Amino acid sequence: MGNANEAQMRAVMVAILGGLVCGFCLGPGPGTAGPWGRSPGAGFTSLEISHAPGDSRLSAFAEYGLAEGYFTNVNLFATKPQGRPFTAEVTVMLARRYGPLWGDLQTSAGVVAGALRGTGPSTAFLGGALSLGRSAQLGAHPGWAALDGQVTWHVRPKELRQKLDLTLGADIGPRSTAMIQLFYSRQGRAESMSLAPSIVFRRPGAARRWQIGAQLPRGGGAARIVLGLWQAF
Repeated sequence: MGNANEAQMRAVMVAILGGLVCGFCLGPGPGTAGPWGRSPGAGFTSLEISHAPGDSRLSAFAEYGLAEGYFTNVNLFATKPQGRPFTAEVTVMLARRYGPLWGDLQTSAGVVAGALRGTGPSTAFLGGALSLGRSAQLGAHPGWAALDGQVTWHVRPKELRQKLDLTLGADIGPRSTAMIQLFYSRQGRAESMSLAPSIVFRRPGAARRWQIGAQLPRGGGAARIVLGLWQAF
């Protein structure tokens, strides 16, 4: 069963990668901008709670536009699985937005620093991040495609961590947006991958949005319910 689930997840990953490639190659559409970077003085915050049996998680994200082309963000993650120690991680990134490089393909690159408190000694990490994305016309729906990668060096243990997030999003109505995301992470010999479909609701013209979705881990683990709140300012 595990091998079948992993084969299905790999097939989904290939499909999403194909969709992203198609999205990057499409002509400009009226879709929303990519999910990174803010203009000077503009900001965005989100709060997300996810739950699976015996494991609840909280993540908070804030992003703020600095000078023209520069922005910063902070990401906080915390979890307390049943029968296991509390784990928390905070990441800070300072980035510069580039592009368009090809058509309306946007790019941003930045430096990343943070700290992690887990089952072992607390550790710091430092690395870099790269994002690619563009608006795209996905069938009859305006949307976007995005790829966000991050590589960090952890002090304890001395090893690299690679993270890759893939996103496809599309406005499916005047008050709703559909997203499908693929999250991949590898550190040392440990790796994880999950698929996360969700719907985001909003009132026309409102800065606040509500998210409901699920997170489906590779390998047949318990699915997670995800609830989120987004606020632009």
